[in-house]
Amino acid sequence: MNTYVIRRLLALPIVIVGATFLSFISIWLGGDPTHFHTSERASKKEIEETRAKLGFDRPHSEQYLDFLFKLARGDTGTSLYYRGVPNFGLVMERMPATLELTFGSFLLSTLLAFPIGVIAARARGTMTDGRLMLGAMF
Repeated sequence: MNTYVIRRLLALPIVIVGATFLSFISIWLGGDPTHFHTSERASKKEIEETRAKLGFDRPHSEQYLDFLFKLARGDTGTSLYYRGVPNFGLVMERMPATLELTFGSFLLSTLLAFPIGVIAARARGTMTDGRLMLGAMF
């Protein structure tokens, strides 16, 4: 048990870096994120000024490190979609619905999984067990 916990704790930094890297790089998948902060009729000069103000003109590695340091301080930045609205506020605004869905799905899965598990255990090795396991996978 202790080795399992230690292995998981050692893997944690890799998972965190991977998740933050995917989150960071997803901003750039749709192209230059500067355009989310400017109007469609913005001049090239306005776009360049906005890019410099937001730091999008710096190397990606520097931006990623800045992103990590801000995240470590609890600064999740502002929404690209809602133009300047803090991300933390948006997440917290939707938290009650998220918790409701999480609790509901947990309750439903538990109420279904327990009786199905009992039936599968009692019918171990039979066609019923195989069908229940296949259904559980879906």
